[in-house]
Amino acid sequence: MRAVVQQGFGGTEQLSVQELPDPTPGEGEVLVRVTAAAVDRGTWHLLTGLPYVARPYVGLRSPRFPVVGRDVSGTVAAVGAGVTGYAVGDRVLGTADGSCAELAVVPVIRLVPLPEGLDPVASAALPISGLTALQGLAKAHRGDGVRTGDRVLVIGASGGVGSYAVQLAASAGAEVTGVASAAKADLVRDLGATRVLDYAAGPLDDGTRYDLVLVVGGSHRLRDLRRLLVREGTLV
Repeated sequence: MRAVVQQGFGGTEQLSVQELPDPTPGEGEVLVRVTAAAVDRGTWHLLTGLPYVARPYVGLRSPRFPVVGRDVSGTVAAVGAGVTGYAVGDRVLGTADGSCAELAVVPVIRLVPLPEGLDPVASAALPISGLTALQGLAKAHRGDGVRTGDRVLVIGASGGVGSYAVQLAASAGAEVTGVASAAKADLVRDLGATRVLDYAAGPLDDGTRYDLVLVVGGSHRLRDLRRLLVREGTLV
């Protein structure tokens, strides 16, 4: 199979397309023929090996995962021992340790059937960023999640995680304020935000207090963020 392989830590000069042996799924794993693979911020961290604190996971001196990519959408090509609920030909979505390849092995616990009507190419951008947003919102109200009528502030609302967080919070009935650049204000409103604050326009504290503040990007001081919360609010 062809795969995008990372030679070492650095920039895109470390990447090349190589021929590798077809992988074989083990117990509890599924072999996916890749339709699409997404490249998110996490892929950049794995490519550069930064921050250094992540090196025990990504590899100390060389990449632990030489085939790049995590998000994957595709079709089941084979199933390993003990796998139930999936058959060859099923369309699936999940996360793999190396999705930028023609074939990827995916543990069945990191796989779901592709929902009907969801474009298989667009869906490849969903798993990691979407799940990260969902996990962040789930921490509101001591783990009960966002409720109808909550005020939610998403800092970094136009990025991968932030754009999903805005949509998920709005669909849960929350009043969402997004923080993004002025150039992306219309995008954030289209995603469901009722207000958009320009991150470059000054302090975020305009007197509004939030039930949940979800920080995806930026370099804000902790005490300033906590000041934005209601008494029992949650900061993620």
